[in-house]
Parts: sequence; C-alpha cells; structure tokens
Amino acid sequence: MTRQELLDEWLRRLEAPESVQFHRAMADADGPGRCCLGHACEAYIALGGQLEIRDGEKGGQGLRSYNGEYMTLPSSVIEALGLNSASGEYCLDCSHGGSNECLSHDNDSGLTLPEIARTIRARPRGLFKEEGEA
Repeated sequence: MTRQELLDEWLRRLEAPESVQFHRAMADADGPGRCCLGHACEAYIALGGQLEIRDGEKGGQGLRSYNGEYMTLPSSVIEALGLNSASGEYCLDCSHGGSNECLSHDNDSGLTLPEIARTIRARPRGLFKEEGEA
C-alpha cells in the first residue's frame, strides 16, 4: 500500500456515515466503535498491513489493542501514514504562538469523525512529516 492509499482509506472511513465513533481508547472490543486512530489501524489492516489485534479488559472496559497499543497508534501505522506522532499531534497557528493539539484529544473532546477528517485534510503543521524527513 502507498501512503496516499492508506490516507485515502483512513479519510474514507472517518467520513463514512456508518462509522461508529469511540472515545478514550482506540477501539471497543465489544462493538464497531473506533476512535479516529482506531479507524487508521483498521484502514491499515484492510489494505494488507499486519497488526496483532487483541480484545480484552482494560480498566473494566472491553477494549481492542493493536500491537499492544490501546491509546495511540502502533509504530508501523505511524510510519505508513507519515505522521510525526502516535497521537496525531499538530499545531494550529504555530507562527503566532498557537497551541499544540492532537487528533486523539480532538476525538475525546467532542469533535466528530468527519470534523477530524477535515483537520487531517487541512494538513496542519506538524501532523505529517515533511517531504524527505525520516
């Protein structure tokens, strides 16, 4: 899969009316709910990426982990998408002392999946590695 194919599939999932949003962890082990980062993991798997999925209890709740991660992206997904961080950190209006944000916080603070997709499409500073950056 190419980076663009994965990004397109992730955005498609975030914008799909049938997608169910989950909060405070990447995925619900007992249903279809995924946070914005969980949808990235599912897109990665759908396009042939390999992740170890485990469903279990954490903090009294049925949660799904991807390569042992419940809250943030596994390194293989970070690399495949070209993100700078496991939680999707970015900066709004950085040149004017703007604040650091992250996709996982956006998800848990009330933004909808389509709203998060709009943020990703806007490619805010710091979200993705710059061209040629390792």
